[in-house]
Amino acid sequence: MKWVATSTRLYAALLWLYPTRFRETYGVELLQVFRDCARDGYHRGGAWGLVQVWVGVLPDFLVSAAEQHAEEDSTVSLKILIGMLSGAGLIGGALWILVGAVSFLRPPGVPGGLYRDVEDLLPLFISGVKLVSMGLVAVFLLPGRQWSLPYRLLMLVAAGGGLVTASVWEFLPDSADWMVLVVGVMFQTTCIALAGLGLLGQARSRVWGALLLTLGAALFVFNFEDWRAIFLALSGAAAMGLMVLLFRSAPGPNPGTPALS
Repeated sequence: MKWVATSTRLYAALLWLYPTRFRETYGVELLQVFRDCARDGYHRGGAWGLVQVWVGVLPDFLVSAAEQHAEEDSTVSLKILIGMLSGAGLIGGALWILVGAVSFLRPPGVPGGLYRDVEDLLPLFISGVKLVSMGLVAVFLLPGRQWSLPYRLLMLVAAGGGLVTASVWEFLPDSADWMVLVVGVMFQTTCIALAGLGLLGQARSRVWGALLLTLGAALFVFNFEDWRAIFLALSGAAAMGLMVLLFRSAPGPNPGTPALS
């Protein structure tokens, strides 16, 4: 049980990240709940079971600590952060709709062929990738807190993958930029679709699952080469739908304790 005791001491040290008033009110209770979770995790899977407990606890802990500080000093709040990120996601979805519609209306770039000349549209598409990925961060931070761990991780990886792809793309040589773009977007698409598929089986998250699955499926079918360019517009609509749902479900700040799993 040495690992449980060490984990409990580490969690007790982390509790100092909370504001003093919150720590005095909830600190003992939070420490006891974590100790019980750590014991259960260790009995189920040894050291790996403890790692799983930490993976489940740490994201909520950090978000909750930031939220409590924001609420106490009245300078920043999680709600404002969610609003900024979801607003970015809305803009990104709108950009995708614009790019998809414009590219769909363009004639083939090769006479009699499939390819279209969309080089001038790629910066707008990449900006959309970055902004929609920021919106996915907001989904991870708010509704994602209620989801099972695999779906939360998929959403986090999808957001991170999109942000990394969009950030490095402009610095790549022409010989590599298309390959990185396709691989990065397909990686993000796969994570989004898997998360949506899994959430469809959870009654409380079924609407989120449907929107995520629609977003992932539309991105998977989308291609700049031919008529499938219109699916980028569908992807943008699904992304905007996610952000609208996020706005509607966002609660006001509250002093609730972080969930432990």
